[in-house]
Amino acid sequence: MKKQLRFLSTVTLLAAAAALSTVGCAMQTSENGDGDEAASESALANGPTPTVTWTKVGLPWAAAKIAACGENGNRVYALNTDRTLYVSHASGRDGTWQYMATIGGTQQILCAGNALYGFNDDRSLWKNVGTDSAVSWAYVGNPAGAKQLTGATLTSTVTVVDPPDVPEPGSGPIQHPSPPKRHTVEVYSPVLYALNDDGSFYKSVTGADSSWGYLGKIAYTTRIAAGAGPYPVRPFALNSDQSLWINSGDGCDSYWTNFASIPYTIEIAASTAVDLYALNSDKSLFKGTVNGSSGYVSVASTGQSQRCDNGRLLTTTGNVDQACWQGTCNAGLDCIDTVCRVHECKGQTRDVGGQCVHCGSTHEVACTSGGEYGCFDVHTAPDATGHCEFDHWCGTEGKPCCNADYLGGDCNDGTTCIFQLIGINHCGHTNGGGVSGGYNPCPAGQTAATYTSCVDCDGGGWHNQSMVACSQAVATASIQASTQCKVWDGACH
Repeated sequence: MKKQLRFLSTVTLLAAAAALSTVGCAMQTSENGDGDEAASESALANGPTPTVTWTKVGLPWAAAKIAACGENGNRVYALNTDRTLYVSHASGRDGTWQYMATIGGTQQILCAGNALYGFNDDRSLWKNVGTDSAVSWAYVGNPAGAKQLTGATLTSTVTVVDPPDVPEPGSGPIQHPSPPKRHTVEVYSPVLYALNDDGSFYKSVTGADSSWGYLGKIAYTTRIAAGAGPYPVRPFALNSDQSLWINSGDGCDSYWTNFASIPYTIEIAASTAVDLYALNSDKSLFKGTVNGSSGYVSVASTGQSQRCDNGRLLTTTGNVDQACWQGTCNAGLDCIDTVCRVHECKGQTRDVGGQCVHCGSTHEVACTSGGEYGCFDVHTAPDATGHCEFDHWCGTEGKPCCNADYLGGDCNDGTTCIFQLIGINHCGHTNGGGVSGGYNPCPAGQTAATYTSCVDCDGGGWHNQSMVACSQAVATASIQASTQCKVWDGACH
C-alpha cells in the first residue's frame, strides 16, 4: 500500500511575502566588499528589477526539503523529516503526493536534467537513473566541500533523421527507398551548482568530482536554487536576512540583484527560470512566478550565450564552445579547455580529467590501465585479484580489501569486504536500498546486500551459503566458482 503524505489543516500562519525589499543585509558577492555596488550596476544594465507573485499550493507538513523540475514546472519532490521521498505532478497540491522511496542517508534532494538527485549525509551525490515509480540510484561523485547543492534543466531541440524504409528482399517488385524522415526531439542537459561551507560557489555539468568550476563567493546565502529552459541557467539565492536574489551572469559575483523578501521561507527550489517554490516555516508550500526578468539572462548583446568562469563572465565562441560547457559535444569529441575537440593520449601517458598525465616508471608510482584514476601508489593499490601488496596499506572504508575472495576479506573499521567478479573489492557499508550513507561499489541501480544460495553436494548434502554481493546472480556465480557442487539461487527449502 502506498503511503500518503500527511497534512495539517489547522495550521494557518502568514503567507510568504513577495514585496520588493532593498533593506537589510545584502548578499556578499566578493571578498573585497565591492559586491553591492556591482549588483546595483547589474540591475541598471538589465532593466527594471523583476518581481515575484506567490500563490499557496498546499501544506505538506512533513516536508523538510523540496526539489522541482519538468512538466512545465509542475513536478515537485519532497524529502520528509523521516527521510521518506514523495513526488507531486501537480505543483505540490494537497492530495497529489505519491510515495517513492525511503532514503535514510539523504540530507537533501535536487533536480537537474529532468532527473532527481540525492545529496547524502556523507556528502556523496547520487542520481536516480530509474523512474519516479521505480527508483534506482547511481553514484555521481563526492563534493565533500559542499553544504548544499541545486540543479537546473537546460532544454534544447535537435533534429533527428530516421533511416529510410527499405523493402525486404523478395517482398515484391523492387522499389525505391522512402526518403529519410526528420523529426525534432527535446534534449535535457543537467547543470549543477554547489554552495560550499566557506561560502564559495561552484558549477558543474555532470557532478563528477573533477568537473566543478569556481564562480564566486556568496557568504551570506543560506539556500540556493537554479532554473533554466530554452535559455541559459538562472541561479537564485536566499540570504540569511530572508532577501531573495536573482543572478543574470551564470552565477558570477557581479550579477546578483535583490528582487524580493520572503521572511518565513526555509527552503527554495526552481523548476524553470521563472517558476519558484518556497517552503515556509509553517510547512506551507508556495509557487512563485518571476515577472519582468527577460533582461536577466547571461546572453551577450550579440545574442551569444555567456558562462561564468572563475568569477568572470565569458562570451562563448559559438555553438562548439557552448556545446562544450553544456556537456553536449558530438560523438568522438571531448570538452578540452572549453572547446570540443579530438583528444588522445599516447605513449606512457594516461587521460586524467582531460589532461595527459605521465605518472612515471618507478616501482612506487604507476598509471592505471584505464586511466580513470590517474596515478597511484603501487603499495596501496590492489592487484588484479583484489589483493594489496602490503596489508597495512588497505582495509578501511572505500579502500581495497586485503586477502579478498568471495568469502570476504580484511576490513579494519567494521565495514564489510564487498566482493566483485569484475573490478576491485572494497571495504564498505552494506546498509542497502536507495540512497544510503557509505560507499556503494555496485553498478548503477544495484546496492550491496547479503544474498543466500543453496549448495547441493552429492545429492543430499545441502547447506546454505551467504555472501555480500551486488545481486543474487553475482552471489550465486561467485559461490559456484568456488565449489564443484550445484548451487541454486536462494536458501535451501
